[in-house]
Amino acid sequence: MAAEKGIEEIRAVRDRHEKHLLKKKNVVGLGIGYKEVEGQKTEQLSLVVMVRKKEWPSQLDAKDLVPSEIEGVPVDVKAVGEIVALSSGNLSQRSAFLEGQEKDLEPVIKVKRRNVDYLLSRRNVVACGVGLKEVEGGITDEPCVVVSVTKKMPEEQLSPADIVPKKLGEVRTDVQETGVIRALVLYPLSLGQRTKGDKYRALQDHTDRWRPAPGGVSIGHVDITGGTLGCLVTRGDHLFILANNHVLANSNAAEKRDPIIQPARYDGGTVDDRIATLEDFIPLNFGAGPPSCSIATGVESFLNSLAKLLGSSHRVMAFQELPEANRVDAAIARPLSDDLVEKRILVIGVPKGSRDATLGTRVKKSGRTSGFTTGEIIQIDVTAQVSYGGAKIAIFEDQLMAGAMSKGGDSGAAVLDEEDFVIGLLFAGSYTTTIINPIQFVLEALNVEIAI
Repeated sequence: MAAEKGIEEIRAVRDRHEKHLLKKKNVVGLGIGYKEVEGQKTEQLSLVVMVRKKEWPSQLDAKDLVPSEIEGVPVDVKAVGEIVALSSGNLSQRSAFLEGQEKDLEPVIKVKRRNVDYLLSRRNVVACGVGLKEVEGGITDEPCVVVSVTKKMPEEQLSPADIVPKKLGEVRTDVQETGVIRALVLYPLSLGQRTKGDKYRALQDHTDRWRPAPGGVSIGHVDITGGTLGCLVTRGDHLFILANNHVLANSNAAEKRDPIIQPARYDGGTVDDRIATLEDFIPLNFGAGPPSCSIATGVESFLNSLAKLLGSSHRVMAFQELPEANRVDAAIARPLSDDLVEKRILVIGVPKGSRDATLGTRVKKSGRTSGFTTGEIIQIDVTAQVSYGGAKIAIFEDQLMAGAMSKGGDSGAAVLDEEDFVIGLLFAGSYTTTIINPIQFVLEALNVEIAI
């Protein structure tokens, strides 16, 4: 396909100029997408250079100017703030910490696990994990328990029961705003009525009908809106498509041999586009996270006030134990024939296998909505409350967290490291985060291996 050839050419140009571009002042990341003119996407593929903020050329040194094209490839400069992937300062600090110091994370992980129920019972808290503490927007080399909240609020606006302590024993905490964490399936207002300004508008080639279909393209159970085909896996001598339960199995509502279509319904797919049938999935355990209890909160507040009056430094902490946690949101589908799919992942290529990721690992993915994006693992051992729409909440533990490298419809995408090994399965996120199932959990749960 012509669009695919263009992407591969731009990818090669990006790889040749990546180091030079990332050294320019204000540049924090690179990507591939359709060029925007006056806020509207065109049909012209371009190399996207992400900057913290746009500045007038007269305010920059000549060496920091981004050219309008490189090797005949148009360049599109986009302001993204501090949430993009390849922030050289952040990467160098996390990478420096990782050199022989992973053992320093173990005590922090133990503290986090002892306190996870208590932390997630606080109002506004949606996740907690282990990362490096941030101070005034910069990353330090201090491991800490990172507490994610839907919105940061001044302490005076919170009840004592909902304030996250600054330390847990000898380990400091770091409160970061992430918004609500959601499963990244599409949630359109009106299925099949997309417009040019639709918030879920994707790169066209990722939503096309592909035969054979690579990883990174639109796919889904016939009854869902849409997600992403992750990659291919094997079980015995058979080949399967890997993605999420909520993409291929309709969040537990599907049955074996249900039709899987490519592209998905939201992208115009119908039963005539059937490419596979559902083979197996790991059931999701839904529970309404720890509800606020006004009686418990009132008792806690009263007892802590009394203790303070009596001069005691001890504090009472009321919390409710979490429902049973999940480790994966995963499913496989069996192609109607093996020649309908291919091992390649769009833009990335064929995976080399699987391996573990840790704090600071640089990662990439190809997804239905946001296409090819890059990032890094900013938290490990993450426990998160994930919304699946309405009142459906699932708790996940032992997850990986990356920055803002995904959007609705990217669920199911395989996440790979810089050397093209699959490290996880993307399934949820927010406007600042991406939540990833570690790939070993997925492979073990489904008894499969990455097809290479």
